[in-house]
Amino acid sequence: MYSVAIVDDNLAQAQELARMVEASAFGAELSVTYWTAAEGLEERVRGGHAPDILFMDVCLHDAEQLVRRADAATDVASDGMAPEGPSAAAGSAASAWAPRVAAFEPAQAGASRTGIDVVADLLAAGLNAQVVYLSGYDVYHTRIYRTPHACYLQKPFRQADVDEALAQAVAGLRQAGGHPVRFHLKGEERVVSPRDIIYIESNRRRVQVHLRRESFETYARLADLERELPPSFVRCHQSFLVNLDYVSSLGTSAIELVGGGTVPVSRRYRPGVREALFAHIRSGQ
Repeated sequence: MYSVAIVDDNLAQAQELARMVEASAFGAELSVTYWTAAEGLEERVRGGHAPDILFMDVCLHDAEQLVRRADAATDVASDGMAPEGPSAAAGSAASAWAPRVAAFEPAQAGASRTGIDVVADLLAAGLNAQVVYLSGYDVYHTRIYRTPHACYLQKPFRQADVDEALAQAVAGLRQAGGHPVRFHLKGEERVVSPRDIIYIESNRRRVQVHLRRESFETYARLADLERELPPSFVRCHQSFLVNLDYVSSLGTSAIELVGGGTVPVSRRYRPGVREALFAHIRSGQ
C-alpha cells in the first residue's frame, strides 16, 4: 500500500484529483489524503508520516495571484482583452475550468511561496517521495525542473493523464525500493516494501523491523537481510541495518533519523556509512 498526498488550494480540484487517483488501475494499492494548504502536509511529514507520492499544486494562494496578474498584463498588452482563465494548452476542456481566485487581490509580502518551494524544503528535510506537479499555467514548465519530480499534470485534470502520472510514480517507487521482502511471522507471511523500513535491529536470532508506522519482531539473520535489501541499506553497527533514505545526520556515535529517533553507529562501521551516505546523496535516490 502506497500513501498519496494531494496539496491543492482549490478544494473541489483536490477532491476531483483524489477521486481520479482512487479510480485508477492503482487505486487498490493507494491511500489518499488531501490538503488545501501546504502547512498540513508539512506538519504530517515532520511527524514522520511522509507520503510515497505527492501531487503538489505549483500555485499556492498568493503565488497564483501574482502569476494571474502577470498573465493579465501580458494579455491586455497584446490584444486589449482580459484573460478568462489559465493557458489553453489543456485543450477545449479549459473553457470549463473555474478560476481559483475570483479577483486580483494584492498578495501579502512574504506569502508568495510556490509548491516548488515547498517541495524543495521537504526534500531538504529528507522527504523521499515521487513528486507530481500540478498547474494550469505554462510559465512553470521550466521552473519545476529545479527539483526532482516524476511528472507534470496540466489542469484541468483528465483521467488518462492522472493514470499516466501514477504509472510513472509507482514505477519510480518500485525501482527505488527494490523487491518486496518476506518475513515469516507466527501463522503468517508478511510482505514489506524496503522503502517502508527505517532500520532493523538484531538481538541474537531475532530481529526487530522498524517501519514508518509500526514495528514487528521475527526470526531472521541480519546478514541475510543485508544481502536481500537494496544498496540504500547499510550496516552501521554489528546489530543494526539502517535505510539511508531516513538518515538525517551522521554523528560520531549515532545516526539521527528523519522524524526523530537515533540508531547507534560503531567506530568500525562509521567510515563505510559515511561513504555510502555521500554516494547515496550524490545519486539523488
